[in-house]
Amino acid sequence: MGERVWETLEIFISIMIGVVIGMFIGYMMFKKVLYKGPDSNEVIKEIKTDDKGKYKWEPMITLCPLGTVHVDLESETNETSK
Repeated sequence: MGERVWETLEIFISIMIGVVIGMFIGYMMFKKVLYKGPDSNEVIKEIKTDDKGKYKWEPMITLCPLGTVHVDLESETNETSK
């Protein structure tokens, strides 16, 4: 009876590994491209006025989260207009 339990356990583990690998491959193949910019609340805090009442904003560098895809928007628009 002990061997049958181990065989069942091996089959279960093999199925679970296959499911995890399949989910990973599916995620990588069908991942959508997200266009992400800086948080607008942080940008609003950086907008200041000078002595004349004009608005002044200095661009800031923002770090992209891991796993994001960078896409050249100009090349995409040129390809779709052809």
